[in-house]
Amino acid sequence: MRLALALLSLALLASLAAAHLALRTPHAERSDPITSSTYAWFTQRVDHFNALDARTFQQRYWVDDSQWNRASGPVFLYICGEAECSGIPHGYLSDLAQQFKGLILVLEHRYYGMSVPFKDLRTENLVFLSSKQALYDLAAFRLAMHDTLNMTDKNGWISVGGSYPGALSAWFRLKYPHLVKGALSSSGVVNAVLDFTMFDVQIGIS
Repeated sequence: MRLALALLSLALLASLAAAHLALRTPHAERSDPITSSTYAWFTQRVDHFNALDARTFQQRYWVDDSQWNRASGPVFLYICGEAECSGIPHGYLSDLAQQFKGLILVLEHRYYGMSVPFKDLRTENLVFLSSKQALYDLAAFRLAMHDTLNMTDKNGWISVGGSYPGALSAWFRLKYPHLVKGALSSSGVVNAVLDFTMFDVQIGIS
């Protein structure tokens, strides 16, 4: 019941956030102040789809368990995107964590901020920068945190993101429904558009 209420609240917030974000710059939500600058490291595979490639890199993440009810509280997985991640955001996410006694986890996107697999970003080293690899990053991180923090099936996971991370949030729920019970995709760019000239227009205006 508590998880159902959380999902309902997320749906309402998504509609409000979409209207609000339309009046803001595309990445404005990522400049929100943070509640904590303390981060940790997760060992992530460079290539999830090649069993013979054992290379790994360190991916940065944050934890806010100040409101969490470990017995049954949900887990809100906040997905960072194509910029350096600034940590735990204030706002609706912290409000939801307080209301539903939830845990907040934040994962920095591969190749951004301090979560960079290679010092040399030559073309051949950029082949692992893809939404497909990023989604598997989320899955691997979710499975590991479930065990590390001794969670049970009562701790339902909900992914959260806006713009490109919003797309990742929706795709994460679609691709790994057994790992996440719900997804908040605020202004999620889930449909690919071929020859999207309006993007260049917006860049020119900016």
